[in-house]
Amino acid sequence: MRHAANQSDCVINIKRIHDADGEVSVKYRTIEIDSGERTARADIDFEKTEGTLTFGHNETQKEVVVKILFKGESEERDEIFGLKLYDPSNGVKVSKRDVCHIELVQDAKAAR
Repeated sequence: MRHAANQSDCVINIKRIHDADGEVSVKYRTIEIDSGERTARADIDFEKTEGTLTFGHNETQKEVVVKILFKGESEERDEIFGLKLYDPSNGVKVSKRDVCHIELVQDAKAAR
């Protein structure tokens, strides 16, 4: 995670496995996991993010960066949101695990 004055960046590595032949793309978007009290909210806890990743021939890894919004030093965090992959191109399939869960927790060392 890289830190800024009032926000942090969550960097998620997306890997293309099994075959890296040819160019493929896949769409992604951040999602709220459910409506429970631990659910991180778009534009409150994290910046809503969406786009398309394009993997070139023999390219196997890309990064998605999601901005985590600052809540104040005294406020504790224990929230979850997700990054969903969908609509791949060229007959490629996305894993059944198409959502990466991201947990936001307060770093006890940083709070000192």
